[in-house]
Amino acid sequence: MTLNKPMMFTGIAGLVVVALMGLGLFAYFHEHNHVKELELQLSEAQETRAATTQYTKYLDAAKTALTEKKGELMASVVRDQTVFLRVKKSPVFRANEEVVMHLAVTYTFGFDLSPDKFTLANQPEGMAVTVGPPLLMAAPDVKVILVEVSDKSIILDEAAATAALMKDVTEDFAARGAAMASNDDVKALCEKKLIEFLRAFLLKQPDVKFLPGILVKYPAQPS
Repeated sequence: MTLNKPMMFTGIAGLVVVALMGLGLFAYFHEHNHVKELELQLSEAQETRAATTQYTKYLDAAKTALTEKKGELMASVVRDQTVFLRVKKSPVFRANEEVVMHLAVTYTFGFDLSPDKFTLANQPEGMAVTVGPPLLMAAPDVKVILVEVSDKSIILDEAAATAALMKDVTEDFAARGAAMASNDDVKALCEKKLIEFLRAFLLKQPDVKFLPGILVKYPAQPS
């Protein structure tokens, strides 16, 4: 029996060596696969980054398109307005009278998209459009819904009376519209139109499959 002990020891040692080799190979393959997985993730991240920045090649073209299509990017806001006026005796009014005008006033707002008035840039938080605040882009369109007077017989010429009344209120509505341009709801409407146009334009370009968020920024006002 004593003659077999070295052989038994040798056999056990061999099994231990084989086991250790197996563990080593397992560790090697595990590490190798982990490295491959990291390399794959890095490659995918680089491809994704490349895909999401393809749009930057078309920023100049997008800027030109915005300038050319600025007339289509205006936002209209309709407001019902009631105006109280006191008219005086004249060729169109038989006597002094209180008049109530019910009107529908359409205000048109938009950004100044002249080439030197805005910029497009790729920034860490996404694509940024830096532009001045919205402006009233045209004289308000005023439609007369109803004119109320206590005695209609005082109106000698209805068309001329309406024209005279409109002349009195037009300048006031222009001032109101200029003030409305800074309202948050007007800004939101103008920004929505601008962003939708940019997104649609850029996604039509070759190789552009992804876009980051698009932000509208306003230049800091001097203190």
